[in-house]
Amino acid sequence: MNEGQRERILGEVEAGREEIVRFLHDLIRIPTLAGEEGRGQAFIEQKLRVMGMDVDVWEPDLGELRKDPWFMNYPLLEKVGYRGRPVLVGVCKGAGGGRSLMLQGHIDVVPVGDRPWKYGPWSGAVDGNRLYGRGSSDMKSGMAAMIMAFDCIRRAGIRLKGM
Repeated sequence: MNEGQRERILGEVEAGREEIVRFLHDLIRIPTLAGEEGRGQAFIEQKLRVMGMDVDVWEPDLGELRKDPWFMNYPLLEKVGYRGRPVLVGVCKGAGGGRSLMLQGHIDVVPVGDRPWKYGPWSGAVDGNRLYGRGSSDMKSGMAAMIMAFDCIRRAGIRLKGM
C-alpha cells in the first residue's frame, strides 16, 4: 500500500465515522444470545450485499459436522445446534496476484445476567467516546470494525489483490 492509498483509506474512515459507530450501535441493539443470532446475521448480510459482496448463508447440519474428524463439540452447541443460527460468508473477489484475506468472528453474546446496567444491554448507547451494550467489546465490535474497515478500503477505490 502506498501513502496515497493509506491517506484515502484514512479519509474514508474519518468521513464515515458516524456511519461506522451507527453500524455497531445498530448491531448491538439486536439481541444475539446463542441460538438467537438470525436477526443479527441478516443485518450483517444486508450490509455485505450493499458493499457488493457475494454472500452465502446456511445453517450447518450438526450431524454432518460430527462426521468430520476435526469436529470439536462443546456443550452449548449440543444444546442449541444451528437452527436459527445461520453461518454467513461474504466474498469479495480480489484483482488476483496476491494473497487472500479471511476475516472471521462471531456475534453471539453471553446472557445479560442480573447485574445493574448503566445503559441497557441492547441499548448501543454512546456516552462520550464509549459505546455500551452486549457485544461492544466481544465480538460485535470486532465484526463491525472488520466490515467497516473493508468498506472504507472499498470506498477509497482500492481493490485488494487476493483471489
